[in-house]
Amino acid sequence: MNHVTFIRRRKKLLAITTIPILIASFSVAIITSWNPISLSTPFLVCQTPLGMNSFLIIENLSGMNNSEYHNVPTNHWPIIQVTKGESITIKVCNFDRNIDHGLSIASTSPSIPPVELSGDQCTVIKPLQTCTIKFVANEMGTFNMTDPLFTPEESLMESGLFVVNA
Repeated sequence: MNHVTFIRRRKKLLAITTIPILIASFSVAIITSWNPISLSTPFLVCQTPLGMNSFLIIENLSGMNNSEYHNVPTNHWPIIQVTKGESITIKVCNFDRNIDHGLSIASTSPSIPPVELSGDQCTVIKPLQTCTIKFVANEMGTFNMTDPLFTPEESLMESGLFVVNA
């Protein structure tokens, strides 16, 4: 084998091995940088708690459970309806990467006291963290579910309802 043939074979082998590597690298770069899931959804396991009367609230800049897509503030979202005396579990997940969130449940009537929460109070939920609250729905009425860390102008976090029926 002469020198010219050796160089041609080496270039061909280099091209055969380099091109697939470049294509794979470019594909990985596209998938990781342009995939909306990898950019907007953090790696946070957030599942509805097991059992009856268990609810999941996901908070991010789209509101509570994406309330911005439910014509808020004209409509309330999310709405949780339960029966008086039931044990309630609510898991709140903060899917924002750099903003604290929280959950407050307060009556719409001054004569009804606010809901007393046990477990984590969920007043401050750090980015990419979760909080679980448990309580018994002792008072009938309609309660506002809000993120206490947001101002009233940010209506996406002021629109949830917790309704306790007879």
